[in-house]
Amino acid sequence: IDDDGNICAIQKGGSGYFAPEQVLEVAKIAREKAEEMHKKLEL
Repeated sequence: IDDDGNICAIQKGGSGYFAPEQVLEVAKIAREKAEEMHKKLEL
């Protein structure tokens, strides 16, 4: 997640796929965690 909240990269290994709802949920969690990390690192 960059400073503007954009997803820069994602990765999925193995077979199968993610449902669109799963991707949206993971993106939400990633943004929340990135914000937490940025605050801890004072970025």
